[in-house]
Amino acid sequence: MKTLLTLSAFAGGLLLIACNKDDNDNLSPDEKILSSKVWKIQSLTTKSTVNPEQDSSIMKDCINDATIHLYTGMSFDLKDNSTAGCDSTVFGFDKGTWSFNETTDSLYLDGTKRDVAMKVSSLADTMVVATYRDNVSPTNNRVKTITLKKK
Repeated sequence: MKTLLTLSAFAGGLLLIACNKDDNDNLSPDEKILSSKVWKIQSLTTKSTVNPEQDSSIMKDCINDATIHLYTGMSFDLKDNSTAGCDSTVFGFDKGTWSFNETTDSLYLDGTKRDVAMKVSSLADTMVVATYRDNVSPTNNRVKTITLKKK
């Protein structure tokens, strides 16, 4: 009986240790950078219609309050934190799951409203720069560049 109690206590301890395992242990170095903080949108641009060689800002004031949180459990939340609400045709607020492909430097957001595939051109501890083809409007899907900074 004493052996049974000891084994039960040991098994329970192992179960607690297994449940306390940090999700961060399974992440790549790039995924750890992406998921270790809340990101704020610093800029959102697209090619100018007048001069395609130049970028044109499409930021709206309300986007200044938007945040992107990529959680270690591989879920994401793109939040509109503005008080009056923000135009979702410029930037699609959503939530869902995310993944990062280190071979292609691609960040995938599998949202409840839509999916977005971003090509990450710069990834650092304090800043991320990525391009993506926006598919909010089927008639006006443009390549956009988003710059995120650590909040």
